[in-house]
Amino acid sequence: MQYLRFFLKTLLGLCTLLFLYSCDNSDTKTEKNTSYFEENQAAFSKKIDLKNKPTVELSADAEKTVADWHKFIYANSEIEKIKDASLQNFISNADNIIDVITDLDSIPKDFNTPPINSRINVLITKAKVLEQDIERPNLTPEMANENASDIYTAFQNLKIQINEVFLRKIEDLNFDIDAHQDSIQKSKNRNR
Repeated sequence: MQYLRFFLKTLLGLCTLLFLYSCDNSDTKTEKNTSYFEENQAAFSKKIDLKNKPTVELSADAEKTVADWHKFIYANSEIEKIKDASLQNFISNADNIIDVITDLDSIPKDFNTPPINSRINVLITKAKVLEQDIERPNLTPEMANENASDIYTAFQNLKIQINEVFLRKIEDLNFDIDAHQDSIQKSKNRNR
């Protein structure tokens, strides 16, 4: 009985020491992460560099049809925020961006084409890369800017594909070039 008491007191003492040591150790890790962002605060406060990244506007027909695709509208809203965001704001908002992008996998029938599916898959892949990168302990401003730029570009490419759904095909134009050329030639001959 006496040995059991001694054993329990020793075990309790070791558990207490281990608990205190682990609590002290986690504070140090938090301080290291905080100090990393504090040291790089100037770099992370810079605006995201989207130079030479074109912005795509949806055509009127695409805009009308997309109005019913609420998940696209939410994603567009979040992606548009990237244009004016600092790197820190982008990192802070990364969870929202990742969520709205991964929700795009439910595609309306009008847009369920292989090119659009491919662009959405690329966008989801870029979101997953962002998700992995923001978990890194020493995320660099360059990595954050590259993630933002990649996601912005991938979304613009998706908008291009959405616009292409509404482009009129040559067969639909009902336009015969030879017949048009012949009528021009006939008109010239009459005027002589």
